[in-house]
Amino acid sequence: MMIKMSKNKRTLPEKYSKEWVSREEYEKLITCEKIKPRDILLIRFIYGSGMRISEVLDVKRTDLIKEENRTYTIIKKQKKDKKNWEKQPIPPEVYSEAIRYCNDKNIGQNDYIFYSQMSKRMTRQRAWQIMKESKEKAGILKDITNHSFRRSRLTHLLETEMDSQEVMRFARHKTSQSLDPYIKLAKKDIFDKMNQADGKKIDEGALVKILIEKFPEVLEKLNSKKNQRHY
Repeated sequence: MMIKMSKNKRTLPEKYSKEWVSREEYEKLITCEKIKPRDILLIRFIYGSGMRISEVLDVKRTDLIKEENRTYTIIKKQKKDKKNWEKQPIPPEVYSEAIRYCNDKNIGQNDYIFYSQMSKRMTRQRAWQIMKESKEKAGILKDITNHSFRRSRLTHLLETEMDSQEVMRFARHKTSQSLDPYIKLAKKDIFDKMNQADGKKIDEGALVKILIEKFPEVLEKLNSKKNQRHY
C-alpha cells in the first residue's frame, strides 16, 4: 500500500494587504524601542514615500537627493534608461534618518540602503517577515504587511483633504478610479468619528442649564403652566 506524503507548503505573503494602520498605530510602531532602527526606517520609508515595497528595496544611497528644502528618492522604472527615472517626494525627516543610517552603517553611494547578508538587496520575503515581527513587538494584533503602509499613507492624505488628483500623482496611479478604495477607507474613518460623537451621552442637567440661560422665557412659561394646574 502506497502512502502519499503531503508536502509542506510555505506560506507566502499576499500581494496586497486588506488591513491598514491608523496614525496612532503608525506612531506606536516607529516609537517602539523593541524594533531595530533599520526596521523602523523601513516602515517610515514605505509610509512616507507611499512607494511599493519592490521600489523601496531597490533604493540605493545615491538615489536619495535634496534640492533646496525638498527631499526625494529616485524610482528607476528602467534601470538603464535615465530618462525613465522618476523623483518621488519623501518627508525631510525620513530623508535625514536614511542619511544618518547610511553613515552609521558605512553604506556606500552604490549600495542598497536595505540589505541583508553580504550587502545584497533585501528580499521581499524578508521585508514581510520584518513587518510581521514589528507589529508583534508593538502589540498590534491586525494583519499588517508591507502594502499596508502605502495603503494607509494614501488614505491619510485623503483624510487631510489633499486634492485627489495630487494624491493620484503621488501614488503614481494612472486613473483616479484607482483611488476609490482609499477614498472609501477615508470615509469610513470620518463615519467612525461622527458615530462616536453621536454616541456620547448628553448631560441633561447641563443641557437644561444652558436652555434656561439662553431662553429664560421658556422657564417662565413652564412655571406658569405648573401654577395653573394647582388651581
